[in-house]
Amino acid sequence: MLAPLIGTVDEVARWALARLDDPRALPGLVGQLRAQGEEEFRPYSLAEPRRPEIVDVLIPLRAHADVLLPDLVEAVRQGGARGGATPAFVAVLEAWGVAVPGAATTPGPSGEQVEPDPRAVAESVLAVAAGGDDFDRFLDALRGVLRADGTSAEVSPAVRAALAAVQQSERRLSDLGGYRQILQDEEVRGLVGQALAPGPVP
Repeated sequence: MLAPLIGTVDEVARWALARLDDPRALPGLVGQLRAQGEEEFRPYSLAEPRRPEIVDVLIPLRAHADVLLPDLVEAVRQGGARGGATPAFVAVLEAWGVAVPGAATTPGPSGEQVEPDPRAVAESVLAVAAGGDDFDRFLDALRGVLRADGTSAEVSPAVRAALAAVQQSERRLSDLGGYRQILQDEEVRGLVGQALAPGPVP
């Protein structure tokens, strides 16, 4: 028998609505996640259902940043450097492209995107297409291929064929466990789709 998911019915319902990108999840969401982040650490077994991490709930809700941003900024201000939820909230803000005063960031020189090493991209893509599971490196390669406007840099026919094979693969494209396996699989497939999409017609 599986252990019950920690959290009230209201909390579980809000997580589900957030996963569905339903605006009804937004009121009270940051406060709920802050309380979760401030709790004493509780270990989980692999077979036990667990609550989603703050970053996994909030980063996909970027379209609702105008609603969530005031609560997030206030939570960071109140929590300060010692706040249990502060690092996760800062990571969310940075993922949304929001400058966080006092937070460490690592922008590229002059904000320019660094061109990927074609050989490294090819090695990573071909390895995953052949059944490899270094998805962190694979994601880095995909992000390097994608330009800031969402279009893809030119890749070799072999890399493009390998990306198509990955896209058509029925295996779970993740080396993580639990609910994060599903999230990483969706992220990988989404970026592969962007990389294979035709560029804008001049």
